[in-house]
Amino acid sequence: TVEPNLLLLNKKIFSNADIVLPLAIDDRLKNDIEIVKLYIANNDNYSQGNSIYKNKGNVNQNRFKYTPAINSKKLIDLILDSLRIKKIDMILRLNCEGAEDDLIYNFSEAKDINLLGVLGSLKDINEIKGKNSYDKLFNFLEKNKIKFLPFSGDISTWLEAHKFIISLIGK
Repeated sequence: TVEPNLLLLNKKIFSNADIVLPLAIDDRLKNDIEIVKLYIANNDNYSQGNSIYKNKGNVNQNRFKYTPAINSKKLIDLILDSLRIKKIDMILRLNCEGAEDDLIYNFSEAKDINLLGVLGSLKDINEIKGKNSYDKLFNFLEKNKIKFLPFSGDISTWLEAHKFIISLIGK
């Protein structure tokens, strides 16, 4: 689990994760790791909509917390180095408030990762980076046969996402 909002790390859900990385993911960085602003959404420090993108509609540009950030290629290197596996099939569960496309492109290009699918929400790409970026990502997913399924706190998204995961187990 990667979570940039350090205030959320005390929530019980994170105690179930094998690893929690208190980082934002930002491919705009000049260095592999930097400190960035995490803009507060809906005037709620605990909002899951907090974002590193100040042009996200529900954030206040004057209200932010500082958080460490890593570029996605460095994150991939860290994951692969720690797993010490030659080749890995992977499903990404993403809700990165606009950084999803960078992660999808870079995970799919990593030589030791076979990206099978993406679960989550991609709507923030349209809001933050525009319709061209959004359409480009869906064309990329289709061209590369990477399955995308909505998966969120909305229980109506759970069945199809779980069916997809179960279909891959044991392959």
